[in-house]
Amino acid sequence: MPDGKQLDESRPDDAERKFRALFENALDAFLLADDQGRYIEANAAACELFGTPREELLGRTITEFGHPDNPTEAQWAQFRETGKMRGEFHLRRPDGVERTLEFNAVANVLPGVNLSVLRDVTLRKRAEEDAQRGFNEAQRALKLRDEVLAEVSHDLRNPLSTILTSVELLRLGGAPQKPLDIIKRSAARMNRLIRDLLDISSIESGRLALNVCAEPVRSLLAEALEQLVPSAIGHTLRLRAPEAPPGLHALCDKDRVLQILANLVDNARKFAPAGSVIELGAEASEDEVTLTVTDAGQGIDPGHLLHLFDRFWQRKASRAGVGLGLAIVKGLVELQGGKVFVQSEPGRGTTFRFTLPRERQVANCSRSC
Repeated sequence: MPDGKQLDESRPDDAERKFRALFENALDAFLLADDQGRYIEANAAACELFGTPREELLGRTITEFGHPDNPTEAQWAQFRETGKMRGEFHLRRPDGVERTLEFNAVANVLPGVNLSVLRDVTLRKRAEEDAQRGFNEAQRALKLRDEVLAEVSHDLRNPLSTILTSVELLRLGGAPQKPLDIIKRSAARMNRLIRDLLDISSIESGRLALNVCAEPVRSLLAEALEQLVPSAIGHTLRLRAPEAPPGLHALCDKDRVLQILANLVDNARKFAPAGSVIELGAEASEDEVTLTVTDAGQGIDPGHLLHLFDRFWQRKASRAGVGLGLAIVKGLVELQGGKVFVQSEPGRGTTFRFTLPRERQVANCSRSC
């Protein structure tokens, strides 16, 4: 053990041999200092870290290697008072190289001997700084995107409204119906695309407001059926919605759930054969309500399932859309505390399931509707 302030290597006992082996072979820098902060021992890792031979390192203090911005004297005073300290230190070596270190210091590991363990975290710190810069740049880009989307959407919606109004006026004036229907469908599709772009932007930025309260699932499905049947009939499909269990309530935003169901039915419509059934259903567990949309279409290739909810991704067989519908479904479900699942087998149809929190204390629901 130390003779005065130096380790005694002439009479090593077992404990000292173990300490010496650990001290010398540690990958981290180990330093021993006296009560004045002068180094009295350093391992090979410390000499390499400081860029200084052992004989030149001993007898010097940490202040001689510190960056001017380091609060070295204040740290040393606190260390002497508390007997331990952890933190960061900015090292400036004699060759001008600078390093960021993490340190853990303990006082009086032996009488009058203080131990410091230092680790070079320069690369990690640079990576963290680069990641933070990247995050900040991404946030600025998202903000700019949202601003551009808002401006473009506003500028596009005004002429679309004018087009739709003009279509109705032309219809009243006896203009041919077929071209007017084409114009109206195209304008409606553009309107939906604008809404989808705004929705996915709001979901990703966390700015989408929800109006959550306890909704009776049976009336929710009935309203969805009423809204969606005309569109389905237009595509020679039939919708069937089994009645939900009586008294079943979901904690959700009704309008957004109707949007989720509309997107899922629209997705099913693209792949289901003419005259087939698209079925809406509901199931209940102790804490959740599960709504389902099932089609008898061509099914989904297993290799496509991983990408199904990605933005702008479409199956090759898709005949319409820009690939935002299912991404919006996933975002809206998760915002309401649920999860979305898909079960499909090529040639045997597809079932989408999404969960919502179940509300049992309907009378005591404190959320405003």
